[in-house]
Amino acid sequence: MNRAMAPIIITTFCLLFTGCAVRCSQGIYPEYSTGQRTGKLMQLSHKGVIWKRDKGEMLLNEFSINSGNNATSQQLFVFNTYDPEVIAQLETMIGQKIIVEYNQWCISPIWNDSSYEVVSVRLAEDDE
Repeated sequence: MNRAMAPIIITTFCLLFTGCAVRCSQGIYPEYSTGQRTGKLMQLSHKGVIWKRDKGEMLLNEFSINSGNNATSQQLFVFNTYDPEVIAQLETMIGQKIIVEYNQWCISPIWNDSSYEVVSVRLAEDDE
């Protein structure tokens, strides 16, 4: 390789690297996984300095052992949502048992707190 080619190769590499970094920062494949989760909505917040987003937390299950040991286990489901209708619904459901449908990003955008994005929500029935 002669010296005249070195700047071209370095520039090409830098452009490819920058392009990949920008693309990954925007997220890749938003429907990598889809599904439903049931739990109690514990928190909904609107936050962000540059990118405003709505973040929620659901308590999925609670397990306890009371045979002399007071052990508890809780699993949180952290998600983001951008749909104004879903946000309005969630605001009225804090503290209630709900079912959410979500999409999971393969690589989430840098402004997301979670790879899960809730796309719809409804109240859970007593037997669900």
